[in-house]
Amino acid sequence: MSDEAARPVGEMDDARSVAAALRGECLYGDDFDLEGIRTWYADEAEAYAAMGAGNRDRYTYGYHALNFYHGFRFLPPGIFAHALGFGSAWGEEFKPLAGRVSRLTIVESSAAYGGDRVHGIPTRYVKPEVEGTLPFAKAEFDLIS
Repeated sequence: MSDEAARPVGEMDDARSVAAALRGECLYGDDFDLEGIRTWYADEAEAYAAMGAGNRDRYTYGYHALNFYHGFRFLPPGIFAHALGFGSAWGEEFKPLAGRVSRLTIVESSAAYGGDRVHGIPTRYVKPEVEGTLPFAKAEFDLIS
């Protein structure tokens, strides 16, 4: 690995850092210190909702076919006692699984989303911690999306 690629990405100019990441020499954007993560988190917490997804009446979800093709068709039969959705907004990806999920927890940074049920599934919304910790027990979930 070159000396350049060993440096944090933020110390290289953007075009060179992208090229190094594309060569597999570093992970692009993985060089934030805690203050950088806090700044990014504050900037992005409401970004998706602000683009229009926070308006439930106008929100559309167009990924059901992709979810089925790349994942859901491989799921085992039966009920999932507790599912986790990362950044799941309104939880639309769980609509096809509504009869198979007993409880749902959604990790979502935006205050625009929430409620106690998603497609009839009892749901709890949890805000992520900037430090990356999650308040869950080991092996609490049997399905994660």
